[in-house]
Amino acid sequence: MNVARRTPLVLAFVISVFAWAALTYPGYFELEHGFRPLFNLTDLARNLPAVGWAPTVGQPFDLLRGEGALPYWLALIPRALAGSSAAAMRWTLAIELMAAAIGMYGWARRRLGEWPGLIAAGIYVLWPVGLATVYHRGAPAEALFLAAMPWVLWAAERAMARPADADISTRQASGRAPGEWFAAAALIAGMAALIWTQAGLALWFAAMVTGYKAKKAAAPVAAGLALGFAGLVPVALRHGLAGKTYADFLDHLVSPHLLLLAGGNGPAGRPVFQLGLIAYGLAALAVLRVDGFGAQRSRWTFGPFPILAVLLPAFLASTLAAPIWRLVPFLQGTLTYPWQLLLLAGPWLAWLAGAGAQALLAALPADRRERATPVVAACVLTLTLLGSYHEIRPAAAPVAPVEAPLAIFGDNEIALLAASTTVIPPAPAGAPALQAGATISVTVYWQALRPLSRDYTVFLHLTDPAGQLQGQQDTMPLNNQLPTTRWRPGQIVADQYHATLKPGAPAGEDYRIYLGWYLWQTGERLRTGTDDKVTIKP
Repeated sequence: MNVARRTPLVLAFVISVFAWAALTYPGYFELEHGFRPLFNLTDLARNLPAVGWAPTVGQPFDLLRGEGALPYWLALIPRALAGSSAAAMRWTLAIELMAAAIGMYGWARRRLGEWPGLIAAGIYVLWPVGLATVYHRGAPAEALFLAAMPWVLWAAERAMARPADADISTRQASGRAPGEWFAAAALIAGMAALIWTQAGLALWFAAMVTGYKAKKAAAPVAAGLALGFAGLVPVALRHGLAGKTYADFLDHLVSPHLLLLAGGNGPAGRPVFQLGLIAYGLAALAVLRVDGFGAQRSRWTFGPFPILAVLLPAFLASTLAAPIWRLVPFLQGTLTYPWQLLLLAGPWLAWLAGAGAQALLAALPADRRERATPVVAACVLTLTLLGSYHEIRPAAAPVAPVEAPLAIFGDNEIALLAASTTVIPPAPAGAPALQAGATISVTVYWQALRPLSRDYTVFLHLTDPAGQLQGQQDTMPLNNQLPTTRWRPGQIVADQYHATLKPGAPAGEDYRIYLGWYLWQTGERLRTGTDDKVTIKP
C-alpha cells in the first residue's frame, strides 16, 4: 500500500479519536442506561462459564427486543486487563467507535475511492445518532451494532461481487474466488453476531442486506440468522422467549422535524434523533449529482436502494408511520423503541455523504484536484466535528462507578448505589456510639433504572436490638422537592436522611438501620429480592 493510499486509512482512525476521546476520562457517566452495563458485566464475570447467560440485572429480558450477551462477552477481555467493569465498558465502547470508522472506510472506499471513503467514515463515526447511543444512552448492544454494520455490508459486497475477467483464472469451479468464500463466511458470522447483540434489530438489518444484494445475499444471510438463533437456544431455555417492556412503543415515535435539527437535543430527557446537517447536505448532493457549480446537468450514479435505506427507517421511526405500526402490531415485538431503526440508516447515510463528497471533489479544477482534495476533506470533517461536538460531552456521574448495586428496588425501578452513615453528635470517648438524642445521618446515591410512573416515599428506620423502632424519617427525595416521577432514566440522585433516637432509647452499638421505599397511598413497600428493605451498616 503506497503512502497516498495509506493516508486516508490512518486518518479514518485519527478521526475516530475525536469520537472516543471522552471515554478515556476516569470514572463513568450519567447515562440513560445508568450503571446497568457495569452491573451486568460484573454478573457475567462472576457466573462464568455462564451458559445461557443474559443481561438481566436491572433490566427486563426479551429475546428479540432486549440486549444480547455478545457485547458483554467481548467486554470481558478489557475487564480482565483493566480490573474494573467501568474501565472495561469505556474501552469497549471506544474500540467499537474505532471499528465503526475503519469498517465504514473499508466499505465505502470500494466504490467511492479513498478520500470520499474517509469522509464517509468521519460522517459515520461522528453521526449524532451514533454518538447519542454512546454518550446519551450508554447502550452497549446498539453501540456494537453500529460498529458491526459496515463490516457486514463490506463482507456482503465482497462476497457477492460479480466475477471479473481478470480473476477467472483464480476462480474455482463454483465461480467464486477463495477470497469471496472468506467474505461469505464473514457475512454469515457477522449476521450471527448481530443476532447475539440485538436479535430483533438484526432481523430488520437482515432484510436490508437481502434487499441490497437481492438473491445473491439470501443464502449467507439466512445461514447467519440460523447460526445466530441456534446460539440463542440455551438463553431461551433458561430465560424463555419474551419478557416485559417498560415503554409504550407508539409513545416513542419521533416527530419528523427532530430528524432535521441542525444542532442541540430533542425534548428534555429524550435521545438525539438528528441525522446531521453535513451528512444530509452531502447526501442531497449525491442524489442531485451536480458535476459542477451551477451546472444544469444532474443525474444519479447509483440505484435507489441507498436512498430508500435512509428514508424508510426514518419514516418508520417517525410519527407519520403510526398507522402502519397499529396495522401490524406484531412488528413492535422486534424493537423496544421505534427510533432504534434510525441506527440502520447510519451506514447508508454515511455512504451517500461519501458519494456527495465524491461529486464535490469531482467539481474541483483538474489541475488543482490532487492538492485541494485533502483540504476539502479536512474542511468537511471539521464542520462535521463541530456539528456533533455537543454530543461528545457526557455528564460525569456524581458518584464513583460501582461493580454491583447494594440493592435494586421494585420491578427494576431504583438502584441503591452507595450509602454511608454519620452519628451527630459524635459519642464521647468510651461511650456507646448510639444513645438517646443522637441523630443518624444517612447519605445515599440512588439511580433510576427506568421511567418511574409513581411517586415513592423513602423510609429510614432505626431499631434497637429488641427490634423496637426508636427513630425514623419518612420523606420524598430531596425533602419532597424531587418526586420519583420526575427522575430521568439513569439519573443519579444524592440525598440525605436523618433519624433521631427517641428519649429513653437504650444506648448501644447494635442498632439496625433500615432503608426502603413505599407507596404512601397504600403503604405498599417496594421489594428488593426477598425483602422489602435493606440494612445499612452504622
